[in-house]
Amino acid sequence: MLHISPFRSAHRLISNSSNIVLLGSLLLPTFRSTKTLLQPRYRHSHYARLASSTTSRKPVPQQRATSTIPTKTSVQPPSIAKPSASPPIPSSLTLTTALNPPSTTLPAPLTLPTRSEYSSTLSYLYNLGRSYASFYKSGVKNTWTNYKLSRTLSSKPSSTLTRGEKLLLRRSSHDVRRLPVFAILFLIVGEWLPLFVPFVPRLVPLTCRIPKQENGMRQVQHERRRKALLEIGARDWPDSVFSQEGFGDKRRIVMLSQALGLFSAKLDALTGLPGTGWVLRRRLEGHVRFLEEDDEMLVRNLGKRGVEEAVEALGVEERVRAADDRGLDVLGKSEVDVAMVLREYLDRARMRPTKNKER
Repeated sequence: MLHISPFRSAHRLISNSSNIVLLGSLLLPTFRSTKTLLQPRYRHSHYARLASSTTSRKPVPQQRATSTIPTKTSVQPPSIAKPSASPPIPSSLTLTTALNPPSTTLPAPLTLPTRSEYSSTLSYLYNLGRSYASFYKSGVKNTWTNYKLSRTLSSKPSSTLTRGEKLLLRRSSHDVRRLPVFAILFLIVGEWLPLFVPFVPRLVPLTCRIPKQENGMRQVQHERRRKALLEIGARDWPDSVFSQEGFGDKRRIVMLSQALGLFSAKLDALTGLPGTGWVLRRRLEGHVRFLEEDDEMLVRNLGKRGVEEAVEALGVEERVRAADDRGLDVLGKSEVDVAMVLREYLDRARMRPTKNKER
């Protein structure tokens, strides 16, 4: 006679219900964001019309005619224009807020249970799955929060945005595009998603990447960068990307794209297909423009503050991500070493000429 444990049945019921609830939270922001992207949305239009109609019906007070008596005019001494004071240097708190994006653009903290805390393997696996499910749910919530914040910034001129706000827009766009595929993947595998993530690491939003996944991606990229730079013999990396010579032929464009991690390592075998050189050149040009603008906001718009204070104002995780974007080697380095590598790069960026308009 087949005997089914009631605890095992309850575990299946709870696991399935948690998958359905989390799937709803995954898909809801995507449907809303798709609707918003396809159709312009005007908020509070009813209140705007009501305010305008109320203002138009408001009677204009008439001025009463009064007789003026001529009086003796007094001569005022000419006013001496005072020199305008120089703009105040932002405090360290303001500088930190301006240079760092919100913490919701980063993965939430992940706390996993240990095997020694539970007597049975089933209880351990059950709580391990719950921890991963809670982590992914927090990541999806952060993606939705970032999307709402990015909507409020999209109407502002780009020249008025801070570095943190521009990174918020960039990361939010990256995550929203990956949310539908990530939801389908979670529907199929559920709490076992971390076992399948290494096969499709770039399909996971930034807010849903576990530390083990990010470390694995960083190790793969470190080896790809080493091989690519060795093959093309690039010196003064990554300053050679900003040289006046341009990117060179297709082979050099592919190697530079690999060194900067602009496409997945699983697509290396497809770089020989026709048209890939043009696609990679466009992607490489866009990434270099992003780095040039980001360097400017870090070292050229700080007034009396130098590179030292700019690096100190960045968060620990933001320093690592800034180094990754620039193709700097930070694998296995301490926080002090990462700050030193980024500081040396920004010192050279200060001496770099203005942006290259043509390549």
